[in-house]
Amino acid sequence: ARSRRKKDGPPSESAFRSLTAVLDGLDGELSSMELWLEGREEAIRPLTDECREIEEENRALEQQWRNYGRLAVEMNRLLQGLDVPNDLLDVVHNPTGVLTYMPGSNRLNLDGTQEGVRTISKAGRALKGCLDRARMGGGAHLVAVGERAETLLTTANIFCGELAEIVVSVMEQLAERVVAQMDASAGGGGTGPGHSTIASQIREAQRRFQSALVVYMPLVEVVSSLKPEALPAVRQAYSKLVAEGILSKKRMRNYFRSLPTAYYDEPVDLKDYPLVSLGRKLGAAGATEGSLGGNTPNDIVVAVDAEDIEAALTEMLPVIAREAFFTTALFNLAQDEENLGGKEKKKNFETVKKSVDASAVFFNKCMTRG
Repeated sequence: ARSRRKKDGPPSESAFRSLTAVLDGLDGELSSMELWLEGREEAIRPLTDECREIEEENRALEQQWRNYGRLAVEMNRLLQGLDVPNDLLDVVHNPTGVLTYMPGSNRLNLDGTQEGVRTISKAGRALKGCLDRARMGGGAHLVAVGERAETLLTTANIFCGELAEIVVSVMEQLAERVVAQMDASAGGGGTGPGHSTIASQIREAQRRFQSALVVYMPLVEVVSSLKPEALPAVRQAYSKLVAEGILSKKRMRNYFRSLPTAYYDEPVDLKDYPLVSLGRKLGAAGATEGSLGGNTPNDIVVAVDAEDIEAALTEMLPVIAREAFFTTALFNLAQDEENLGGKEKKKNFETVKKSVDASAVFFNKCMTRG
């Protein structure tokens, strides 16, 4: 052990100097390597910056593509809801194509149009659903959605115009058929029968006309939902057909002339009747208490017991009430009234007032027995 310690004694000075020289050489190499790397860094810094910019751009493009993918999905959702099914779109473009016509004529086959009416109504509801989704589903500011919505609106306007023509044509044919049957049963326009028979014929013709028209009510509902501004023309056509057909002036004049209480020889205006109780009855001598005597025109007018007015109200008020209710249901007037503004409501009121005033004048003329 003693000999081994002697052999492994402390390192010599030369070994230390050699190690120091090696370490100094390595330090110098590291210093030169640092200087070389600093030079290389300056040389590759532009490339590094470009790579960093490219990497950032790639990340932005990746996010952009993801955004485009989400936008494509959303656009597909928005536009998909604006497409009318192809089979129904053909009906929208040509509603008359699903209706049946008389051979060799442009007149509708009124007994074979029910299925066509249902198909048109279905197409109208599909078109209304597309318009509602375009209005309420969002994306209206997008060009693609806006263009599709404009196309749908144009299609709806054309579609409703054709439906309005179909409805008016149906009403004309129905009125022609019903009035012809009415005149045939009345024996030449209802001049011979009494007031009860004439009133019964009017009520029956009204019932047949409206019952047949109920089948086509879905078409009016489609027009009302898609283009309500087209309804006034249809309502005007309906009113004209009723006024010139079932409730024509000639027919109503015959009705009022057939009322029971003709106590006078000359026509008398209502304002010339004396003010008496409506419950007073004619006596055996053809006079009532308070009746006037003398030779003046008013002297020969006896007190009226209003039997004619009572008959007119009893027989014709149901016709008026039925007409009012049916018109309201057919043209959805109650719902329209809720959605109208002040100006529209005032315009409707003035229109109704004119109609009532005209009816009152006509009633007065008929009551004069002229």
